[in-house]
Amino acid sequence: MISGPPRRISPNGPSRKTLVKLFSLYLYSEMPELFAAWLYLCIRQSTSYKRACTMPDFRSGFPLKDLLDGRPVAGKVEDNDVLLVRHGSEVFAVGAFCTHYHGSLADGLVVDDTLRCPLHHACFSLRTGEALRAPAFDSIDCWATEIVQDMVYVRQKISRPVEELKAPAGAPKSVVIIGGGAAAFSAAEMLRREGYQGELTMLSSDDVVPCDRPISRKTIWLEPRLPSGFP
Repeated sequence: MISGPPRRISPNGPSRKTLVKLFSLYLYSEMPELFAAWLYLCIRQSTSYKRACTMPDFRSGFPLKDLLDGRPVAGKVEDNDVLLVRHGSEVFAVGAFCTHYHGSLADGLVVDDTLRCPLHHACFSLRTGEALRAPAFDSIDCWATEIVQDMVYVRQKISRPVEELKAPAGAPKSVVIIGGGAAAFSAAEMLRREGYQGELTMLSSDDVVPCDRPISRKTIWLEPRLPSGFP
């Protein structure tokens, strides 16, 4: 079983030989989830190092010709990690990490005016930053973009109010949700977000409020071995 803190991998990434050894360890690991998390941290550490060395400062401008449609570009605005995303004639600037498990949205998928996380497919609006689909519930930040002489500038964070929706006519007076896990919490959250104001009843044998069990369990297992910045 893997013990001790994650090792630093070369900024150039692990070699093929190293990856073969790591995959073999994964197959025979007594705790594959723990090993997978350790490997993820090592690779992310390497990737983050490479990106940090090459990240553009969006306050100084970014060439519009280098911003391809549907291909996010990671950069910085002061100490904030920001993504530039081009969708047709529009350019958006949003937070670079998913609010669920801190997945890198630079590796995500742009679909129309939404951005989807590569880890668990959480979906965010590029216009408002709102989390549109579970497992993410918190929004990502948005910045104002300005195009001047074929350069895109990002300097100011903006707050876009989320539109308050009203429940459609004929909505039931009450809703019963079976279960008390993350899926049940997601159902209740989405009902409220869509404007439902009726009574919500959640049936569960748990003696605690709904929570995201996977991250709670993994945090308990991994906390002694992982650095303080682990999401």
